[in-house]
Amino acid sequence: MGKSYLKDFSEIKKFNYSEIDWPVKIKLRKKFPLILMPFEFIVTVSKNLLNGGWRGGMVSYRYSFLCGLYRIMVNYYIFLNKKEK
Repeated sequence: MGKSYLKDFSEIKKFNYSEIDWPVKIKLRKKFPLILMPFEFIVTVSKNLLNGGWRGGMVSYRYSFLCGLYRIMVNYYIFLNKKEK
């Protein structure tokens, strides 16, 4: 997943997406992957829990935590692939 963020936007297949460039959020993620890592974790976990995830009990807490870890891993792979270039 991290490698696709580093590609040029025109090289990626898009379905039902009319924009011509990456959104601002992804541009920032490409520039500062390590700095945004803790913020994206907190925002992802918070969004999952505040959108009704707290009602699901322990399973929802685990799911929210794993979604946050996924964001961390994506940013880390962006950092690694960016460093290799």
